Amino acid sequence: MSWDPDNPTPHPNWGTSNTEAIVKPLVLIALFALTVAASPILVGPIGLDGVGILTNPDCSQHGAECLGGLRLVFSASGSNGTDTVAIRVDSVAMTLFNSPHYLQDLNLQALVFDASSSMCGTYDSPGHPRYYCNVSIDGISGFGAFSNIGGDIGTLQVFDKPYDGNLLAQAQIMNTHIEVTSVVYRPGFPQCPTCPSFEGHFPGTGQFLATFAIVDPPADIPEPSSLILLSGGLLLLFRARSVL
Repeated sequence: MSWDPDNPTPHPNWGTSNTEAIVKPLVLIALFALTVAASPILVGPIGLDGVGILTNPDCSQHGAECLGGLRLVFSASGSNGTDTVAIRVDSVAMTLFNSPHYLQDLNLQALVFDASSSMCGTYDSPGHPRYYCNVSIDGISGFGAFSNIGGDIGTLQVFDKPYDGNLLAQAQIMNTHIEVTSVVYRPGFPQCPTCPSFEGHFPGTGQFLATFAIVDPPADIPEPSSLILLSGGLLLLFRARSVL
């Protein structure tokens, strides 16, 4: 069947021109590239090493204002020879309602840390977020979140913006353990199961500042000097500040 120029009915093979044969593969390649670009990078497993501080109550400026909660500050990094991760947490207020491991952390036993992207930030003013969890995975850095750090299998995540951001990268964390290296207690009214009895206060109440090491493997505990550098300033503040 041939095409008659006086009859606008297209030829049966009109849609298979050389141009279309070239364009179709290019469109498919572009769609595939967009799909790959939109997918987060997944790496691991990786272990972490680092140091940190856990205080009860949380007296950070944007935390629980010394009314409760736990203040968490730590930094850690790790590599499996192929992939590299790092995390720095400046301050996170964890409460009973948004941390599944709150009670065991309060008891300073089998420390396990979790913080969603919403827990890792606050607003100084409307439209001006302040973020406390910074994570880098294979050079991709951004707004972070973490879960089950210190447990059997944990995760680190990087988002492109806080609260409702898109996931850019995620790392599986394994073989990481958290060891309490020192604890300082003082009188106070918050719940403190490990506190000694203080005169004039109810049993099981008080405040603590604990330093800890994040280790991989568990036997590899950082030198005390590393903990002193991290905890010195907060320890002095903890001893001097009164929340009565």
